[in-house]
This record gives sequence, C-alpha cells and structure tokens, in this order.
Amino acid sequence: MEDLAPSVGFRQQHYFSPDFVNGGGRLDEVVDCLARFHAFFWKGGGPFEACKTVEETRSTVGAQNGRALVWPLGTFWAMRPGGDPKDVRVAIEKYREAWPQLAESVEGLSELPEKIEAVRTDLGKKFADIHEEANTIVHGDFKAANVLLFSGDPAARTGIGNGQKGGTTIKAGGAHLVDFQWTGRGRPSLDLVYFLLSSISPAWLCRGDGSEAVDEEIVEAYHDRLAEHVGRLGGGRDLNGFSKDRCVDEYRVALAEFAVRGVLSGSWLRFGVDFQERRAKLGAAGYNKSEQIGAFMLRRLGQILKKVRFG
Repeated sequence: MEDLAPSVGFRQQHYFSPDFVNGGGRLDEVVDCLARFHAFFWKGGGPFEACKTVEETRSTVGAQNGRALVWPLGTFWAMRPGGDPKDVRVAIEKYREAWPQLAESVEGLSELPEKIEAVRTDLGKKFADIHEEANTIVHGDFKAANVLLFSGDPAARTGIGNGQKGGTTIKAGGAHLVDFQWTGRGRPSLDLVYFLLSSISPAWLCRGDGSEAVDEEIVEAYHDRLAEHVGRLGGGRDLNGFSKDRCVDEYRVALAEFAVRGVLSGSWLRFGVDFQERRAKLGAAGYNKSEQIGAFMLRRLGQILKKVRFG
C-alpha cells in the first residue's frame, strides 16, 4: 500500500494532452496506465476470473469470501437506460438555445435527431452485443479526477511501486488510479470514451477543422500499449480477436451510445455557456461539459453515423 498524498508528490491535473502547450502534457503516462490496468485483468489471466460479478445492490460491490465482487457491466453511464430519440430532439433544441454558436460549429445539426432516430434501436443493440462478452475489468469512472500523477522525489516514496522486486527495477512515478466504485466487467471502449470526452485538453482535441478523428489517434496508441502489456504479462492472456481496427470500431459505437445516453439526455445544459469561467467552482463531474466539447462530440457522432453500419 502507498500514501498517494500531495505531500509526497502526488497531484491531480485538470486536462491531459500530448504536450504542455495545449493543456498539461503527461497523456502518454495516463494512456499507458489504463492499458496496464486492462492488461492485468485481461481475459485468460487469473485476475479476470477472480472478479465475480454481483447482480444486487451497489452496497454489495467490494470483497466477499476473499473474492472481488464487481459490476456485471462496469461504468456508471452504461448502466443508465438508453436515450429516447424524442428526448434527443428536444435536447438538441435546448442546446441550440443555450449555446447559439453550436449550429455554426456542427454541420447538419438540425438533421441529427432524424439520423439518430433511424438507428437508435440498432445502435443500442450493437452496443449491447459488443459488451455481451467482456474481455477485461474496466475502471468505470476513468477521468482526470481519478488519476493521480507522481512528480515528487522517488526516494520519498514507500510501498509498492518503488525500488526492486524480483530483480526488476520498478519505475517510480507515472499515473495511479483511485475510486473504483463503478469497476466491473466490460471492454476497453467504456473507459476510453469517458476519458477522452472528459479529460483531454479541449484545445488539443478540437484542433483543426473538425474533419479529422483526432481522438482515434489516442485509441490507436492505447491499443499499442495494451498489446505490449498483454504480451509482457502472458499467463493465458492474448489479443486474438481484438485487433487495433476492432478496438477503434468498438470505440466508435461506444462514443455514439455515450452521446445519445449522456450528452443528448440534456444533462450538460445545467453547466451553461459560462462553464469555462466557472470551472474552478465546479466539481470533478463537471470536467469538459462545455460548448466546445459538446460540438466536438456532435461532429464525431455525425461522422460515426455515416461510417458505421447499424442493423
């Protein structure tokens, strides 16, 4: 065990990006941390099988008889009912009223509700089919608020993660995860979608004219790290059937589902257009709930509806 205290050198960071200019850097460390977490629990290895699912109430999640009890499908947003297309239409109109520049930022915004309505049932089924067979344990609430970065003196650290173990030097530093109340079985896309839309620097994520899927660059980098860690751990783990293309495809479906369930349910409206000015007063759950990220997500949703075949 280890004390992840600020006095030792641990801290949170509001945004991540590949560089310090656009929001703080250290994205590489965080993506690697998530890949290591998923690889450790990857199906075929002992830790995955040791995590038994629980169907009862939230209070039963934890440890029982020496076994970990986790959610059958991790990630809080995936437990919510899927969005009704009628609610989506109403929500988009409310967003347009609250964020007047949204229509200019998102091409074809007025046609989006009709497109969602046409695929809503098939999208939900595709999302459910993908997650019918979990291949790892997901964190469930993977965002900047739950990532602690070490930037202090390695010599000040005590406990796991510092010094020698089995003749191998363990690197001190990097990213560490906390808050596992929504941890459960699932697939990487559940954590990837929530992280990329809640914790990436808006300046970096929304760069360019919006025509490039810059978020998928991070998904591909994640898969590279996942393959590295799964290969290193071995023990029955392998990525057969989970290629980089498959990882990206599942991410696209999850992003579309997240947009319909979460953002287009209207939950972001209470943060308003002055989000950036009130950022310091908002809790961690308010990360990135802004017009800029909302427009990015709606643009990506439109692109995915054109690219992915449903039904």
